Amino acid sequence: MIEKIGLDNLKIFYIAAKTGNITKASNELYISQPAVTQTIKKIEQSLNLTLFLRTKKGVTLTNI
Repeated sequence: MIEKIGLDNLKIFYIAAKTGNITKASNELYISQPAVTQTIKKIEQSLNLTLFLRTKKGVTLTNI
């Protein structure tokens, strides 16, 4: 069953996708990098999908 994601979590996902970088997203949102990472993992687990491809250079959206 899909849990409610919430607008705050969707905003974190959106900024991470827009910037293509977890650290840049955390700076833009004024929250810690681990908080961004945990939120994205929580969303992915809730949807049972991988939303980002993670590399050393940043993140990109998957083609789902």
